[in-house]
Amino acid sequence: MNASLSTCTHLAMAEVRFQAIANLPDAIHALQLHLHHAQYTQAVVLKNQTLQVEQFGQQQMLVPGIAKTFAFTHADRMRQFILNEQCLVLRTTEFTDMDSFTAFFQEGIYILHKILNITQANRVGMRLLKRIIPSRGHPLRAYLQAGDAKRMDQFGGLSGHSQTEIAHQFNDIHLVHRVKAHAHSGMELPSDISHVDLAMRSDLTTYQGPSVFIDSDAYAQQPMDLQLPTVKKQLQHIHAILGLAYQSSVSDWALAETGFR
Repeated sequence: MNASLSTCTHLAMAEVRFQAIANLPDAIHALQLHLHHAQYTQAVVLKNQTLQVEQFGQQQMLVPGIAKTFAFTHADRMRQFILNEQCLVLRTTEFTDMDSFTAFFQEGIYILHKILNITQANRVGMRLLKRIIPSRGHPLRAYLQAGDAKRMDQFGGLSGHSQTEIAHQFNDIHLVHRVKAHAHSGMELPSDISHVDLAMRSDLTTYQGPSVFIDSDAYAQQPMDLQLPTVKKQLQHIHAILGLAYQSSVSDWALAETGFR
């Protein structure tokens, strides 16, 4: 592998959560028209089974139902908005920097604020999924901090993979950080991420071999105005925390080679 292929953010996500939209299906046509003009030309409805608590006289019972989630995918298949009654998520496989990432997210903030008349958010979050592929001649452990490298060396260095998860709080920002080092692996996505019908770099999706998967997920939960400057500032704070988490997991040599963005 060339050094230029040693690391990549293969999926980045931003989300805002808000009070439940009462009649979301009624607004979907207007949302779809607006997003279509912005080149989000593919729209699908995802249906998931749910259980809701309903009152029947003096008793509460669990009643099965169907929750609808709407996915709008960009024509280049590298960006996608996911919308349900309480949350809007942007997914992209072309994360390069925070300025362009928040510019993509601006379209979603606009439709929430202008079309759905949502002016307040109660949570903003960001998640980065990274894959590190060792450069030729460099062992997997050379990319890891001492603790994770030591785990791979246990049992005679024959472990198939090692995995760690850390939850931490930085003031009002909550972080869950996961690192999986795998001696031989293809592309992996966390089990809680589904329906990622997006294009990814072919060298990342076809490569089989030593890999480090880093999954950093952080959010701030507090009332805030649903305005792009407010959301952008919060995302920048969260991104800085994700950077600290990344630095805590990779070796100094790997950080110098791969950097963080």
